[in-house]
Amino acid sequence: MSADAVDRPGVAGRLDRFRESHYAAVALVAVTLLGFVAVAVHWAGFLAVGALLGLLSATLSRAAVHGLTFGGLVLLGFGGWLALSGALATWTSLGLLFGLSAGAALGLPTLAAVGVRALR
Repeated sequence: MSADAVDRPGVAGRLDRFRESHYAAVALVAVTLLGFVAVAVHWAGFLAVGALLGLLSATLSRAAVHGLTFGGLVLLGFGGWLALSGALATWTSLGLLFGLSAGAALGLPTLAAVGVRALR
């Protein structure tokens, strides 16, 4: 446990201690799995899940990695679904729309995670 976690009272101290416990990894997996459902319902799920990942991340750099990882997993899953339906080539040939969707999948959760973690 870091010295900051001991010095910080209330919810902030408890959250710091939780981030450093072994339950944090379980919570990250649970948020990621819940995130797949949230993103399937609405694109704002990227922001919500990114914020939760940032809240659970121990450092700012880990928040960025967790956001990028989640976005990459969603992008891979979406690409796999499109490949199974035979539409992957069409999606990748859309040019700007392909770039926008891939950029949003990677950027939105990363920005949300880093933004929430930066608030500390």
